[in-house]
Amino acid sequence: MAITYTLEENKAVVVDSDYPNDVHHFNRKGNNDQVLLNRCRRGLQKHFATQNIITHTSNMRDDVYMGGTLGRSDYSIGSTQGQAIKTKLEADWADEVSDYESNSLNLVSEYGADREPYVNDSISWYCFDAMPSSVVSDFGLSSNSDHFREWWGLKFDKVTKAVLCKAVYNWSGFLANKRDDMVIPYLPEWLWNSDIEHPVDYHDGDVNLYVAMIHDKDENIDEHYDIYFQAPQNLVKEFCDANSISFTHNGDITDNIMQYGFTVKGTTGEIKYVKTYTRYFIS
Repeated sequence: MAITYTLEENKAVVVDSDYPNDVHHFNRKGNNDQVLLNRCRRGLQKHFATQNIITHTSNMRDDVYMGGTLGRSDYSIGSTQGQAIKTKLEADWADEVSDYESNSLNLVSEYGADREPYVNDSISWYCFDAMPSSVVSDFGLSSNSDHFREWWGLKFDKVTKAVLCKAVYNWSGFLANKRDDMVIPYLPEWLWNSDIEHPVDYHDGDVNLYVAMIHDKDENIDEHYDIYFQAPQNLVKEFCDANSISFTHNGDITDNIMQYGFTVKGTTGEIKYVKTYTRYFIS
């Protein structure tokens, strides 16, 4: 489980052991080894993202691993499992959402309090319709729709009945809306679309990632946030190993990996968890 880099005079030859039949060649273009390696890693990330086009259907199950352990499974709202969870939402939060099944791509799950800020068993609901103005108002979100990605979520506490909003931002939207005390951790340079041999400028918006922050109805933003991106697992492992971040998978999920997430403690910039998202199609 590794990536092999062979640096030659005019190019690099790269092979990911997960995909041994894919041999990648990257021209040196007169650059030093560091810049060439950055180009190799960025090329692997882009190749994975291109080959791993995320397909949405009305019958999906997304398994989410955190620290190598299965944390929850998100189900399409129209699936048998999704309908059972929808019934619970309609029973306890009938007035929170006008139609939990407004889009066949909506996802729901039940999960435990395995990370902050969650303190009780909860239900997660992700919506793939445009965020309504009522949600923007209820949680004190930005009125600039250009700050957000195309989906958003609500988190329902089964005990207190409180509701949180998980708003999904593009990178520039995150920078514009994050708390002032939020620290951005050191991130893989291969997520930025530039040839560099120096630390990247985090205000450079030409980047292949997005961020989710958690808001409550008192317009507070939780200090923990998630950074999401697509990359082959060996590239993620390489970064984590080099930066003493725990990275492990439980079981053979290589062929179903959709994306990764870093859960960050915002006040320190510490990457607390690596999350792996896998997708399966169910009948």
